[in-house]
Amino acid sequence: MVVISLGTNLGNRLDNLNKAVSLMKHRCLSNLEESIILETEAIVPDNAPSDWNKPYLNMIIKGKTTLSPRELLSQLKSIEGEIGRPKFYDRWSPRIIDLDILFYNNFTIKEPDLIIPHPEIKNRPFFIHLLKLMGINLNYSIQNAENSFIKSYILDPQLVGIINITEDSFSDGGKYYNIDKILSQINYLNEAGASIIELGAQSTRNGAIIQSPDVELSKLEEVLNQALPIINENKIKISIDTFRPEIALKLIQKYPIYLINDVKGSFDDNSLKEILKSQCNFCCTHSLSAPVDNQVIPIDTDPILYVKKWGEKFINRIENLGFSSEQLILDPGIGFGKNSYQSIYIIKNIKKLKQLNCQIMVGHSRKSYISSFFVENNAMNRDIETLAISQVLANNIDFLRVHNIEAHMRALVASKITK
Repeated sequence: MVVISLGTNLGNRLDNLNKAVSLMKHRCLSNLEESIILETEAIVPDNAPSDWNKPYLNMIIKGKTTLSPRELLSQLKSIEGEIGRPKFYDRWSPRIIDLDILFYNNFTIKEPDLIIPHPEIKNRPFFIHLLKLMGINLNYSIQNAENSFIKSYILDPQLVGIINITEDSFSDGGKYYNIDKILSQINYLNEAGASIIELGAQSTRNGAIIQSPDVELSKLEEVLNQALPIINENKIKISIDTFRPEIALKLIQKYPIYLINDVKGSFDDNSLKEILKSQCNFCCTHSLSAPVDNQVIPIDTDPILYVKKWGEKFINRIENLGFSSEQLILDPGIGFGKNSYQSIYIIKNIKKLKQLNCQIMVGHSRKSYISSFFVENNAMNRDIETLAISQVLANNIDFLRVHNIEAHMRALVASKITK
């Protein structure tokens, strides 16, 4: 058994960890098991510059390797460099990623640049805490473990935080219509653990007022112009929720957009080619209409197979345009052209979409299908049900698109440590 520690306190910290774990899976480790993530205060000397005092995200992974300890160390250094860590740096300075071998089977190694077990384990209570939470037996003791960290997170599934810049969205329409509130919410979602923050300026609920493209674009541009310093400083991944290709194409030319979420599934090939050129990722949602109307999948059809066939056709089309599976996300479109029974059936059988071999996102948060089993007309009061359903989905998809990021992170952390 090999145990590696990961730490980061620069840029998009969750993304840094995700990249490092992904690269280790492909290059040097198998049978990976991930810990939860703990945010901890930086350890810096008394005379360190003030900007070094940035909190870290720390986690550990255990797995197997065919590499020798020296070969493994070389791979870890290579991965650090690929993610952006410079070869030379001040010992206590902030870093984009830090990878260390804590244990390598039962080996004891004492060399100038490689000491196993890692000599600082006993001085890092959060490492001991993470190891014990993973069930790794140690001779180290720890007291007051709850004082060793500030917050906790999980790496998978990734959470997509929703901000509706609208007056009439079904859940939080009008709540984020003021620019200061929107900027505050972007900060809040980022700190709560959203891997992606999605902005939408056109409601897709049944009966929504259709704004002109100019109005939709103007709202999004106003927010992006004001939010750019926050986005750039924290390397926040921004998604745009729209069913208008012209909106997407204008925004990707001016702003660092990470993802376009086509909530109608109707972008033409030329628009998709332009998105590909920009190196932007693309999510396509299965929908019979947007805004939603009363159309539904035929009731004599298996809804998950219906969506799967649509997905196969779309993937074939978009891969022929040049997209890779890493750039593509599919959303089965809960509530978009599905009645409550069909939406619930899709959720229960979501694992079948894994056969599509692409990333899957589910946007089920607070939607009306919940009213089929719990009477609550106010969508903002459906978070408990949303959380319960997220627990069912979590192991079978890549992204959960939800409103309440903080509650989801807390619930998913609890689930992970009790598996």
